[in-house]
Amino acid sequence: MNVYALTNLQRIIAGRISENIGRQVKVGRYVDITDSLHIYGSYFVEARGELEKMADGNFESRSWPSDHPAFKMMTEEAQKKLAQDPDCYAKGDG
Repeated sequence: MNVYALTNLQRIIAGRISENIGRQVKVGRYVDITDSLHIYGSYFVEARGELEKMADGNFESRSWPSDHPAFKMMTEEAQKKLAQDPDCYAKGDG
């Protein structure tokens, strides 16, 4: 799950830079542009609103802050899976 891995990496890097320079470094914005949404028939109804946002061209309306409930749900799910098996996504179990 790229979004989890890359945003977690952002936090780690910001933390290490903060330690090295002795000042707080905040995590910046993460933008993930993907060409495959992997939306299957059973999820189409839930995804419809997000697809409509993409059509309007407004980046702010189609991006989620890291405290968005859907983002939090996905990252918490990824954390649990990775805690049980660090290779779960490599094996295709994710």
